[in-house]
Amino acid sequence: MSEVPAVYEVEERGIRPRDEEGLSLVQRLFLQELVAKGSFRSAAKAVNRSERTVRSWFAEEGFRNSFDRLFGKEDLEITRRDLALTAAKAAGVYEEALYA
Repeated sequence: MSEVPAVYEVEERGIRPRDEEGLSLVQRLFLQELVAKGSFRSAAKAVNRSERTVRSWFAEEGFRNSFDRLFGKEDLEITRRDLALTAAKAAGVYEEALYA
């Protein structure tokens, strides 16, 4: 038997369960799609939400924190450093081939 979330948010359209981080199922699915597809537009379309709706979720602390954990600054720094090293190696190979 599946576990029932402990927290619920009551809206005009009904009861919407939230996970332990405060995310709705659609928000969690959006983040998964964003990781898989790499595009806000594609991920929003996959969960049947507009980009405007998705961007409004950043006002919620739980969503913002989850997004930051997935796409944090540390990961971006590592990626930037890896790209710089790869570019330098590629330039070296190109230069070597050019003067060979």
